[in-house]
Amino acid sequence: MTHLSKFASAIGLCGLLLAVVGAIRANDVRNAEPLPPPNALSPVPSAPAPAVPAPPEMPGGNCCPCIEYRHHGRPICCCDCNAPPEIKTVLQVKNPATCCVVPIPICLPGCCTDEPCVSSRCGVLGRGIVRYDYCCGVKIIVTFRACGDIVVSYYHA
Repeated sequence: MTHLSKFASAIGLCGLLLAVVGAIRANDVRNAEPLPPPNALSPVPSAPAPAVPAPPEMPGGNCCPCIEYRHHGRPICCCDCNAPPEIKTVLQVKNPATCCVVPIPICLPGCCTDEPCVSSRCGVLGRGIVRYDYCCGVKIIVTFRACGDIVVSYYHA
């Protein structure tokens, strides 16, 4: 057998195979049930679903972020022996990266009664950084991580 006759028989075999597959598909199509008219496929209007109240929106998202507190340098305390007790308060901190306001509980020395100087910026890796400087020398840096966690760092001058 020459190469030409082998090639011709291979083409004939492929043609026969395609004809068999086509016949099988045509037979499947003929035995299939006809589709319903297009208007029967549209969804049937039903009564509206009852309104379900949405869960209350938590500040800063749907879940509470994990807050980590870090103390750097010497312990934060007032230099005066007759200093007032610690001040426990909640800072409403606005994340500069997302503009969301998150309540963050903090504890300050009793001498930090003045208004802090606040500065904020967007850091690397999608972090928001907010800095609170008090006149008594206490500095608090709130870092919003991209994953949603918060790190509160205390510094004392």
